[in-house]
Amino acid sequence: MDKKFLFLCLILISCFCNSQKSITERMVSTSVKVIQDKEFMHKIRSENGIVFEEYLINNVPMEKDEYQKQLEFEYVKYLRSEQELFDQKNKKRFMHQQELHCLLLKKTIDSILFELIDLIDHARSESLKNYLAYQLDGIRDRHHLEELYASMDSWKNQEKKLLQQYDVLGLQQLLMVIEKVHNDFENLLHQSIQKAITQCDDTVILKKILALVSR
Repeated sequence: MDKKFLFLCLILISCFCNSQKSITERMVSTSVKVIQDKEFMHKIRSENGIVFEEYLINNVPMEKDEYQKQLEFEYVKYLRSEQELFDQKNKKRFMHQQELHCLLLKKTIDSILFELIDLIDHARSESLKNYLAYQLDGIRDRHHLEELYASMDSWKNQEKKLLQQYDVLGLQQLLMVIEKVHNDFENLLHQSIQKAITQCDDTVILKKILALVSR
């Protein structure tokens, strides 16, 4: 084999080996997390298989343990603030629904109380006084009638207090009480008018009763 050729091959091999020694393998990875007003940066750099790590908070170098500690603390604080915001929105939505529900109940209660005033006035009229058909499961006697009449102001005050507290359950219970009383007075008047028609011969009284019913 030609000596010159062998010499050239040796030179090429030597150059290749030297070039291999000068090659450096580098790998860089950076992860960034921003929580509230803090930036958490984790840098990983690898050179020829040797790994270097760097931890920074707002570009300030930190030890790994301190970095992890602050990262966890800020993340927990962030989650709590998000939960509080969520709870506040839910509470606001709930209060708005409560307010609307209360207003609807108020309108219903006021309407029934307005009708109840007329019913009680009819029942307390002189023309029906001697024909009131009291019932054990309704308006029991004159004393009970007057007691319910005196409760009107108390019901109005109770309604006002419950509205201020947005107490839906309390208003529902008040509505049930007033509806029961309203129905009892309707039944009382119906039975009393029937009784007057069959027992009363006084046309003047009958005309007054008719006027009550027509109002």
